[in-house]
Amino acid sequence: MKSNRILNPFFLTIIVYMGQFAIFFLFELGIMGSFLITNKNFSLIGLAHVLLLISIQVFSLFIFTNLSLPQINLKIKIFIKKDLFKRIIIIFFTFLGIYGLYMGALRNFSTNIFTLKFWISTMSNHYREFIVWGSGYTMMDDLTIIPLTISSVFFNKNKFYKIFLVINFLIVFLSAFAYSSRLKIVLAVFIVLIPNSIKLSKKNLKLISIFLLIVMLIFLIWGGGIRGQNTIMYNFTNSDFLWSIYTFTDYYNSTILFSSYALSSSPNNIPNIWNIRNYFGHKQIQGYTNDGKFFVIYKYFGYFSPIFIILESLLYAISWKSFEKRRKFGLFTYPIMVYMIFEGVRIEALLVPDFYIPLILLSIFSLF
Repeated sequence: MKSNRILNPFFLTIIVYMGQFAIFFLFELGIMGSFLITNKNFSLIGLAHVLLLISIQVFSLFIFTNLSLPQINLKIKIFIKKDLFKRIIIIFFTFLGIYGLYMGALRNFSTNIFTLKFWISTMSNHYREFIVWGSGYTMMDDLTIIPLTISSVFFNKNKFYKIFLVINFLIVFLSAFAYSSRLKIVLAVFIVLIPNSIKLSKKNLKLISIFLLIVMLIFLIWGGGIRGQNTIMYNFTNSDFLWSIYTFTDYYNSTILFSSYALSSSPNNIPNIWNIRNYFGHKQIQGYTNDGKFFVIYKYFGYFSPIFIILESLLYAISWKSFEKRRKFGLFTYPIMVYMIFEGVRIEALLVPDFYIPLILLSIFSLF
């Protein structure tokens, strides 16, 4: 078994869903609490619908990852050296990302990024109201993952890629704080480490994975808790620790509750997400919950949701097999898809422009 077999999408999907549903059932049994969710009543029919879609996804991944899928060897010829072309792409999207981050966020903040106050204030979501939304700046910023990905794949080639790997990782790190989006750092870590995971022994890969998982969980839980400590936390508790834990687990508990509620209806009668949130908890719940992966899929595709899930599973399998063979398509796209899998029930990243646009561009660049 290859060392990177641990990254197989079939196994990852099972592990992620088991972990997230374990949190949900502990919450339903009263072992794990919540300050913001006050209504635990879920629709049994809706939950069965969610579990059916998950079963389709897991079964599809099992089939596709064990099939000999055809490999596309399409290549596009260009009239300049490939290495020069990659450098142009990296430089262009690096500066585009810096411009988007500055125009969309940093120039509107009153605090210097070199002060401790900036990092604490951004982690607590203090500057969110000053961010420019809907003008394209956030998308420019998100495209930083393109030069980060390419630099990571060709990291060992020369100093140019090493330098721009560091630069773009720092941009994503700064962006994660500026937009109070801690998961951007998780995505960046995946992009940097996964393409190089095949060089590690199976034992070392497991140890590094466990260590990083623990560190990232601590960061995500603690960082999420800080977000409400100066505002709404004291309406519910004086415990920073419990607030951090419960606001983290609320993301998974709420999305399963919301999805089960929505999927108990026909596609034409899905309740409004705001009404669902009001049904399950306090008004402050809106800042600590997501619609949910299966809620969104069902809203877009209705009874055709299984088709979308099967095609998504096929895409994961194709990218995985390409990654195993060290082909550029897999090296460029699979680290991002691993992150999508880790989102689990929380969001359907493949329907979010911040993810599918960089994926499309990286797929195109892999042809050169």
